[in-house]
Amino acid sequence: MKVEYVEIPELKEPEITIRASELTPEISKLIASLTADEPIRGWRGDEMEIIPLADILRFYTDGKGVSLETASGAYSVRERIYELEEKLPKREFVRISNSEIVNIRHITAIDLSFTGTIRLTLTGGRLVFSSRRYIKKLKEAVGV
Repeated sequence: MKVEYVEIPELKEPEITIRASELTPEISKLIASLTADEPIRGWRGDEMEIIPLADILRFYTDGKGVSLETASGAYSVRERIYELEEKLPKREFVRISNSEIVNIRHITAIDLSFTGTIRLTLTGGRLVFSSRRYIKKLKEAVGV
């Protein structure tokens, strides 16, 4: 494998291009390692757990702060919802209301029949609703 580094002072963000005749398991593994995102710290009482982003269904405000939900339950997080929106990868998470961010990969169904809102079904059957303000952003994120 040939590796080349080129310094371009005008670039605002690093850019990586992989050129190959085919996508091999080695290249797939390299891409996965380059795009791996930092896990989130979730709290249950005084116990902290490291939660991979892929396991998270959604983040939501619950009156006493921000929580995240996985298939195995809910955890509180120390970040605010707007901080999470900035931190989370845009290709995987989308804000659907002032109080909720969902993992696009866990959306199993989208119901567009509701007037002014969109009903989303997440893995495990959880129903959530997008507010009118975020419908355009949601549609762009999921390609509707």
